[in-house]
Amino acid sequence: MLYLAFLVVLFPAFRFVVGDGITPTAPGPGDQFNAGSPCTIQWQVGENWSNFTISLMSGSNTQMQLVAPVASGLDGSNAALSPFNWTCPEVNPYSAIYFYQFTNSNDTTNSKWTTRFTIASPSGESSPPANSTQPNGDSIPWGVGVKLFLICDDRDISTFHHHCVKQPAWQLFKIAQVQNEHYQY
Repeated sequence: MLYLAFLVVLFPAFRFVVGDGITPTAPGPGDQFNAGSPCTIQWQVGENWSNFTISLMSGSNTQMQLVAPVASGLDGSNAALSPFNWTCPEVNPYSAIYFYQFTNSNDTTNSKWTTRFTIASPSGESSPPANSTQPNGDSIPWGVGVKLFLICDDRDISTFHHHCVKQPAWQLFKIAQVQNEHYQY
């Protein structure tokens, strides 16, 4: 009886410390979104998440990598915000390796995640994940993805010829470095 009374007193305090965080509910396994089209994210509201961010992630369960920020400053107690729609970016690879991370006020130790889903090409094509199991052996396929940016080479102003390609962000720095070296005088 004393144990039960202790739990009744302790539970509300524990609930306050842990918080009523939001619960991600979608996307889920098997969901696919095409790059350039609307992507839908859903969650159940939570009272103590008044300033949270959503990030598009990839990688293993232990080595998650940011692909793109999605939204910030969201109020987790506002049920009108879910579902949340945004435009899925062009990524490489198009595969079932992407997931969303929900973080409340930069508290990464209590982040929450959706399951992995597919971002496919604008025409709906995708490839299998690069890895079939997590580093610890869990049967959760994964891979590392990057957001692609449109890079145009317009250096030939005499012909007004433009050549554009989609490249990961790190390529932007490589190209800028080469262009700066090429045009030094």
